[in-house]
Amino acid sequence: MSIQATSLTKNLTTRILPKKSIVWIGLGGILSSIATGFIENPPEASITGAKYHGYPRVWRITHVPQTFQPIKYLLSELLIDIIFWSVVVLIVFILLGKVIEQFGDNKRGH
Repeated sequence: MSIQATSLTKNLTTRILPKKSIVWIGLGGILSSIATGFIENPPEASITGAKYHGYPRVWRITHVPQTFQPIKYLLSELLIDIIFWSVVVLIVFILLGKVIEQFGDNKRGH
């Protein structure tokens, strides 16, 4: 009985989200997060001369060249960004799947 339950769960998982989709979702989340590292996102209160990058969480902090301070990367914030953008990409994948499924049903009916 547990073998049937396992195969049923595996079948539902691959039907809803194939393995390739999971890879694309993760890659989309990583690339989106890295792209937001180029977007300035200043907080309400900040250090003078510092520029904050990343959206929705700040994960990269740069300073004006005169301070000679290195770029600071907040890896925990980057991980949160990757999770956030992966969820966004997942929602887009689900919606696109529904739209494609809807159009496929309409073409077969006509």
